[in-house]
Amino acid sequence: MKVLVLAFHPNMEQSVVNRAFADTLKDVSGITFRDLYQEYPDEAIDVEKEQKL
Repeated sequence: MKVLVLAFHPNMEQSVVNRAFADTLKDVSGITFRDLYQEYPDEAIDVEKEQKL
């Protein structure tokens, strides 16, 4: 099974819960974690790319 987790948090480094969630998921096999604020700081999300993931 493959799972894609999309996170939307403007300041992941300062969020205790979201950062812990992200750090945990990054090491789990079969899970792809995407921090979209980090990937797209200009907020122009590449929808086609994200859908392919």
